[in-house]
Amino acid sequence: FPETEKSFFESIKFSILEFFSSFVGDYTSIGNAYDKDEAVYIWLTGSRDVAGVLKNIIDSDFTQKTGVLVNANLSTTSLLAAVMADRGPDVALSVARDEPINLAVRNAVVALDEMDGFDEILSEFSSVAITPYKYDGHYYGLPVTQNFFVMFCRDDILASLGIEPPKTWQEFYAVAEVLQRNNMNIGIPDLFTTLLFQMGGKLYNDDLTKTCLDTKEAYDAFKMYTDFYKQYGIPLFKDDYNRFRTGEFPLVIANYSFYNQLYATAPEIKNVWSMTTIPGFENEDGTINNVSAASGTACVILSGAKDKEKAWEFVKWWVSGETQGRYARQVETMLGVISRATPASVKAMNQIAWTSAEAQTIYKQWENIAETEEIPGSYYTTRNISNAFNTVYYDGTNPREALNVWNFEINSELKRKREEFTNVNSKK
Repeated sequence: FPETEKSFFESIKFSILEFFSSFVGDYTSIGNAYDKDEAVYIWLTGSRDVAGVLKNIIDSDFTQKTGVLVNANLSTTSLLAAVMADRGPDVALSVARDEPINLAVRNAVVALDEMDGFDEILSEFSSVAITPYKYDGHYYGLPVTQNFFVMFCRDDILASLGIEPPKTWQEFYAVAEVLQRNNMNIGIPDLFTTLLFQMGGKLYNDDLTKTCLDTKEAYDAFKMYTDFYKQYGIPLFKDDYNRFRTGEFPLVIANYSFYNQLYATAPEIKNVWSMTTIPGFENEDGTINNVSAASGTACVILSGAKDKEKAWEFVKWWVSGETQGRYARQVETMLGVISRATPASVKAMNQIAWTSAEAQTIYKQWENIAETEEIPGSYYTTRNISNAFNTVYYDGTNPREALNVWNFEINSELKRKREEFTNVNSKK
């Protein structure tokens, strides 16, 4: 056998070369790397395992069909910071829902509705999925994932108490009373926007210059939201997962992706819980208005992309139901149900292994969702609604007064942001 040990000086040489190579090595690159001038450069998020699955699908499907080469990097760097430093990719996948508009007002992303085939690709999604990515008459992102609220029920506990999952908020209060008398409770998330939509309100006016938080619908929704905690004893700080497992919370309203965690890590309660739609308000015709607010992620093409046509071909392929379904199946096969996707594509959802009852609940709630527009300064809206809630919850301020005070701050910031970007773009 050949000598397996190197000399002292050879070991020193190797260590020095290894040290200096650490400054130039690309540890974020996934899979095959091609010439930068010929390939579309994309940024991925998540784990390296998941990124590897996507890169394999890209190489075996997209590149094979189109001949377009793709370099993929796993990045946790702020996309906005990278763009401002002129270090951004051609395409960014799964960016936060507010990113496309934040980049659009800085002329940093491509208006996708000006690309060929845009209208056809919209048929992949629900009618409201594209709402957060529209600004000033153009669409700057396409949805990748979409999540919304459903209600999780411990069927065994509810049956032992002789109660049914509530369909309306009046029934919700009655069920809460029974549970609290039995030393149990209900877990709920931030439901203000959901309640606002159910009451027929909206967050911004038609021209997206001000909020609609000074309307009757907003006051009523905000008071109902704060009353959950102030008047009805719903806990603000809690662990929905553990309390649902132990039975302390037989009802929990949460994003439907909460299913993944329960199914994968709570086998002791398997077959004694289920999902159903969230409560709502009963209409005059007897139907229930149980609209849920939604959230999600998107993909964008950066203005600095070397070849926008190739980048657009990749984006169309990526958001298609066929690709999203294949990606979801392969990731779940590798990592289990804990990684089950929440695709925005209806066609992709059809390819995920939900039971018929689970799929029925998801599709039924999916038909009743609403998305909120994103505008410059919208971060200030969520922040100050939270501030208004805190003054009510901790300081005992009147809900109407609190919402009025913080709404003034929101509108001031929205005006400042609007003027800032108007001046910047006019100079350009």
